[in-house]
Amino acid sequence: MLFLPLLTGLVTALPTARKYAVKESMPVHQAWKTVDSVVEDGHQIRLRIGLAQPNLDVVQSKLYEVSDPEHENYGKHLSQADLKTLTRPHQSTYDKVLGWLAEHGIQTYDVEHDWITLTIPVSHAEQLLATKYEMFEHVDGHRVLRTKEYSLPVDLHEHIDLIQPTTMLGSLHQHRSHIMPQPDLSTATPLNLQNTPASLRKLYNIGSYTAKSPKSAIGIASFLNQSAQYADFDQFINTYAPQEKGYTFKTVSINGGTERQDATDTTDAVEANLDTQFAFSLAYPMPATQFSVGGMPPFKPDLVTPTDTNEPYLDFIQYLQSAASIPNTISVSYGDDEQTVPLSYAQKVCSGFMQLGARGSSILISSGDFGVGGGGATSPPTNCVSNDGKSKPMFLPAFPASCPWVTSVGATYLNPEVAVFSFASGGGFSNYFSVPSYQASAVAGYKKYIPAAYTLAGLYNTSGRGYPDVAAQGDQFQVYVGGAVEPVSGTSASAPTFAGVIALVNDVLLSSGKPSLGFLNPFLYGKGKSGLNDILVGTNYGCGTPGFSCAPGWDPVYWKRKS
Repeated sequence: MLFLPLLTGLVTALPTARKYAVKESMPVHQAWKTVDSVVEDGHQIRLRIGLAQPNLDVVQSKLYEVSDPEHENYGKHLSQADLKTLTRPHQSTYDKVLGWLAEHGIQTYDVEHDWITLTIPVSHAEQLLATKYEMFEHVDGHRVLRTKEYSLPVDLHEHIDLIQPTTMLGSLHQHRSHIMPQPDLSTATPLNLQNTPASLRKLYNIGSYTAKSPKSAIGIASFLNQSAQYADFDQFINTYAPQEKGYTFKTVSINGGTERQDATDTTDAVEANLDTQFAFSLAYPMPATQFSVGGMPPFKPDLVTPTDTNEPYLDFIQYLQSAASIPNTISVSYGDDEQTVPLSYAQKVCSGFMQLGARGSSILISSGDFGVGGGGATSPPTNCVSNDGKSKPMFLPAFPASCPWVTSVGATYLNPEVAVFSFASGGGFSNYFSVPSYQASAVAGYKKYIPAAYTLAGLYNTSGRGYPDVAAQGDQFQVYVGGAVEPVSGTSASAPTFAGVIALVNDVLLSSGKPSLGFLNPFLYGKGKSGLNDILVGTNYGCGTPGFSCAPGWDPVYWKRKS
């Protein structure tokens, strides 16, 4: 990060009289409760201020151009310098925000493009934001320091997109499910239900193709203190892809992300092992990177400086935006219920993914494992209610799968492939993001298959972005954890699998002197639609309902890549 000592040497100033107004408030989800409203004296907090960026509409327009095979600018991705020039906050934004900090005696901070990061006492943050921090505890025992709302001077609202940690009370989780018995589908011919690199290569007609271009690269994100184990990766390769013996990956730590190599159970390693073992083995031998992102260890109130920001997506996005080069393909298998994420946060993260797509990176996000929400068909409808204090029954879309600038991946199994039954592949319609133009026709075509009762009850947003966009195998993946094989299922498996396939497609293009695919969706919903098979069997049950059903054409259960 770049340190700007613009205010160094100034005497500590007293805050001037300013008119404040609430910038953002967030209802407290029923899964959280306040456990302490008193913060220790001297307790520090690391604040991240997201500045407003200009020309995001221009970036969106250019993203469509470089992602549409029918456009003359297809494949002419923007450089990092191009994007920084377009989206650098106005000088007036820097001046006003830094001046405001100076008024509060804040002279030490980092500035990186559209982010200002500073560490100050909680009491100082409360004065700065005209708020009160409290300790909140999740039902799983996780504690975070947050506010229910915060305020800013009125004249700064247009210059600041968000400040966190403040109202973010999400519960980031990995998209993997426990194994459950499979139903007997007499109309389907099972493939080897123990998914391995070899079975996936056969199913998706990859054969023995291996990456060739020196420009190819693939990455996966690890959160929640997960860290892929090199010893397990080696065993996996030796067992399931011996022709790749000696192949490995590197780990980049972001914001204190762990690289511990002593994990022996599913709590510490299964997600990261799943992602690296399958995405990277399929993409062999291209350079592979695990981005280990910190930000969510167990909170310890006695620490002077809290490390629990519970917002690792911001760290991840900020790191990639600042990197001179990024992988052509990136897979992420974690998410939150969309309604637990503040709108400003979701928009900032989604904008970040949009900018990565404009640079030529294909972003794959797992769609989640709870269908339309609520943990499955047997869950009571009360689990699926609005978070606005009205407790209105509703389906619960997932984020960032609902972001229109990523490719959301659902799950299938068997051959021919059908909707998974051991868990419910996530899908539905966003409450935050409207239907993007590339998807408008597909979503409109599905509306006639949606039960009228869902529409009348307002269970979903009739104008929302639909997801997932594609699907891939997501059941019974053989993963090495702690030296032993454990079968794992979930869209956590589907996303890295699809990422591995896309990484190879990108490699074919790059090897031929062509640009990488970049943002996939305009291609997938347009010219690339002919390369997709239609899934016609299954639903994504949840919230005590059957959820949405497969239908001819796109549906919020999934398409899949044609073999």
